[in-house]
Amino acid sequence: MRYLPIILVSTILASCQVSSTKAVNEQKEIIEDSVPDTLVTVSNMEIDSMPFIMLKMNNETAYISMVDSVIPSETDSTIGLCVEAAFTGELLKEFKTTNIGGDYVIDGVFHKGYKCKANTGFLYADKKIYTISSSQHCDEWIAKAQENGGTLFQQILMVQNGKNVYKGTPIKQATPNIYRSACILNDGSFAVIQSTKALPLNDFINSLIEMGVSDALYLDMGRGWNYGWYRENTESPAIKLFDYKSTYQTNWLFIKAKR
Repeated sequence: MRYLPIILVSTILASCQVSSTKAVNEQKEIIEDSVPDTLVTVSNMEIDSMPFIMLKMNNETAYISMVDSVIPSETDSTIGLCVEAAFTGELLKEFKTTNIGGDYVIDGVFHKGYKCKANTGFLYADKKIYTISSSQHCDEWIAKAQENGGTLFQQILMVQNGKNVYKGTPIKQATPNIYRSACILNDGSFAVIQSTKALPLNDFINSLIEMGVSDALYLDMGRGWNYGWYRENTESPAIKLFDYKSTYQTNWLFIKAKR
């Protein structure tokens, strides 16, 4: 019987091991490439028997932005969420930036809105950071948005640093409705949270705090204004939050894939 030298046997085994490892890695890459990017994680929860839906952005794959005039298409697979953002002043057939509540910035470009007394806060976002804060800091963040190619719109500030800061106007705190808000959670993540049944506004705000929301900004609602949709990943279909869409909507917050 002939024997292969020990060195030769070791070389053959090592070669087989390298080839096997390479094949496994290549298969792993193929599998990973075939998995669609998760843009939004959906959670359904209850606070005091009241149901809510939380749509949390995946910071690794998506970012926050805004668009005006023309609503993004539901068939655009790069968009994980689209909802109405700032208030609209009048029911106009033609679009005007001055019909949007408060000055705003989209991708670094400043737009003049109308002076909206209801606005007490804003959302700023670019591809790296986002923040929700009170109107007293709005001017400096508008400047940052212009410098950084970021986005900013104004709305009602409801929660700041985990506390209810709503001033009681223009919506009465006891008014029941289905409410929606842009939120930054205590862990720093961004989410849009909506009640799925009507409840008093004050209860909605306090429920956000109980869910672990640090800062929250109201998002325009009401029949037709509450239209919006989301998708969990780049290959899933859009799921509507409400079916009826007002033709008078003027601006939208959206979550979009980074690539």
